[in-house]
Amino acid sequence: MGVMAMEVPEELGGAGMDYLAYSLAMEEISRGCASTGVVVSVNNSLYIGPVLKFGTDEQKQQWITPFTTGEKGISAFLIPMPHPGLSLGKKEDKLGIRASSTANIILEDCRVPLSNMLGPRGAGFKIAMFKLADMAVAVESARLLTWKSALLRDSKKPFTKEAAMAKLAASEAATFCSHQAIQVLGGMGYVSDMPAERHYRDARITEIYEGTSEIQRLVIAGQLLKEYQS
Repeated sequence: MGVMAMEVPEELGGAGMDYLAYSLAMEEISRGCASTGVVVSVNNSLYIGPVLKFGTDEQKQQWITPFTTGEKGISAFLIPMPHPGLSLGKKEDKLGIRASSTANIILEDCRVPLSNMLGPRGAGFKIAMFKLADMAVAVESARLLTWKSALLRDSKKPFTKEAAMAKLAASEAATFCSHQAIQVLGGMGYVSDMPAERHYRDARITEIYEGTSEIQRLVIAGQLLKEYQS
């Protein structure tokens, strides 16, 4: 999705988007993880921004393209155990599956040969980026539906269908996004020390109380039939 190079033109390997798109991406990424938001912000604004604005074509090719084409970035590696510099942290307290131990992987001066790289260089973060993009779409869609139903109510216009849509979209977005957050974090998303598992438990009830998702769909369908018949 090019989140690390939002304004960079497509010919340089970037997303070719505007600053509003960058702002929206930052809002949603930072909502899930402020630290990741900082990483994205620094790369876009402090590093790429000045080079993109003031750099020559040659400088842009030299200093921007390596990041957008995957010459630099997060990669996945296969590391055998035992291995110098690789150790395990404490056993984590998890949401479930507690009979199977889970611990942090600690890398200290751990040297790994290039032949152990899994997949293309720089591709390790792309799956997470796709998930973040899907999460952002779900949240923004739910937000806009909520605002629309609120505006209709303020205008004293019928808003039953839109309110049901907003409730359905928001509750399912909450469950989806909290679930995807666990996926992005991997095993660490499942441990009780991380807020992701709590968000998932809290989000699930939103599809049940104040009208289940099934009831919301019945309301929406009923309103659509009324509109069609009228």
